[in-house]
Amino acid sequence: MVYRVKIRNYDPKLPLYFSIEKKRLLKMLGKNARIIHIGSSSVPGLGGKNFIDILVLTNTKRDAVRLIKKIEKCGYVFDESSGDKFRCFFKRISKIENKKVRYHLHLMWKTSKKYQDYLILKEFLISHPEEAKKYFEIKKRLASITKDNREYGRLKSKYVEKLLRKAKKMIKRCRINC
Repeated sequence: MVYRVKIRNYDPKLPLYFSIEKKRLLKMLGKNARIIHIGSSSVPGLGGKNFIDILVLTNTKRDAVRLIKKIEKCGYVFDESSGDKFRCFFKRISKIENKKVRYHLHLMWKTSKKYQDYLILKEFLISHPEEAKKYFEIKKRLASITKDNREYGRLKSKYVEKLLRKAKKMIKRCRINC
């Protein structure tokens, strides 16, 4: 689906909505999956599209494939066009407190290692609020100059890669100097 991106200020209720959804998912998925809040809504103060990104992490791709039907039973819609060789992608919309809440679920497996990028970026932005603020300003600017979510995502990805390189460089430096 193609749409115009709207960037909003941080909603402090999003972590609560994530917690509610995590409990619901744990009941359905069981103990084989780790469920982690990722994305902009997981970084206090960082505005964005105000979607709640959820990482469901399994040990192997085979374990992940076994969860697909269970995730769909939780009301998520598999979005084959948004996934890649490192993840399966799902969407869900629910209503909490008369408010539409959008979830993006990223089903990934530890053997892919790509999941680590989500966690590294999250921790980097939490521990560097000035970078999070700059990232928010860039997202607002990109949303104002792009015509749709695909163009926005492509341009935002370039900046995220830059942030990720910076975060990994800091981790590497810390391992050497700490």
